[in-house]
Amino acid sequence: MRYVLRQFNQINQTDLKTDLRIDLKKAGQTVGKVISLAVATSGLGAGISAAAQVNPSAQVAQPSSTPSSTVRTAPTASSVSVISGLSEQPRLVNACRFSPEQSLYIYEDAARTRLIRTLTAPTQGVFLTGVVGTGLAQIKEPVLGWIGTEIIEPCTTPTPTPAPAPTPAPTPAPTPVPTPTPAPVSNACYEVRVTQLTVRTTADGNSPALGLYGSGSIVYATTNPPREITTSDGRIWTEINAPNGTGWVSRTGTNGVGENMVRLTDGQCPN
Repeated sequence: MRYVLRQFNQINQTDLKTDLRIDLKKAGQTVGKVISLAVATSGLGAGISAAAQVNPSAQVAQPSSTPSSTVRTAPTASSVSVISGLSEQPRLVNACRFSPEQSLYIYEDAARTRLIRTLTAPTQGVFLTGVVGTGLAQIKEPVLGWIGTEIIEPCTTPTPTPAPAPTPAPTPAPTPVPTPTPAPVSNACYEVRVTQLTVRTTADGNSPALGLYGSGSIVYATTNPPREITTSDGRIWTEINAPNGTGWVSRTGTNGVGENMVRLTDGQCPN
C-alpha cells in the first residue's frame, strides 16, 4: 500500500512539472504577442508596460541601439521657444505700420525663425492684430505673421495740397451809361409880372429899346437853360427872342431884388 502511494506521488509530481513547463512556454508566447501588439500600436514603452503587466517577473529584451526605422519623439520643453511679455493693446488693433527705409521681414512664428515674406522698402502698410511684445508685433495683413518693430513707423497719409483756386478775372466795373439830357420841349419861357417890361439890345439899362411886354405876356428865352448875365448893379438880364430880333430884359431889379418875370415849367410853356 505504501509502495502504491509512493508511485502515485512520483507520477503526480512528474505530471505537475510537465504541466508547469508547458504553461510557462505558453505564457512566454503570450507575452511576446502582447509586446508585439503594444509596440505596433503605442510604441516601445507601451510594449514594455504590457509585458510587465502580463508577467512582472519576465525579462523583456531591450531594443537594439540601431533601430531599423526612425522613431519621431515629441520635442522637449527645452527645444520650444517661449516668447514672454506678449500682451494685447486695444489701441493698436488695426493700426497701420510701414518701413520707410529697410526691408520688412514677416515670420510665421513669434520667435522669428520661419520667414514667410519680405517687403521691400519703402514697404506697403501692414496692419496689426494688437498683440505686441518687446520689439515684436503680430500682423494680420497682408499675411498673418510676426514682424520686428525696430524699423517700422506709423503709416502717414499725406495731406493732399489743394490746388490753388484760380484767381478770378476781375469783373470790369460797368461803364455807366450817361443819362441823356432830354431835349427841351421848347425854349424856356417866362410870364411877365410887371406892367411894362422893356426889351433892350444889350444887357444894359441905357442901351436902345427894341420893344415892350405887358403884364401876363409870355416871353421865350433864346436857349434852355436860358442865357443870363448879372451886371454890376446886381440886375440879372435874360436873353430872349423878341419879335424884331434877339434882345435882353431885366429879370430882376437892382441887387437881384424882385422879379420882373417868372419862369414857367416846360409843361406850362405854350407851344
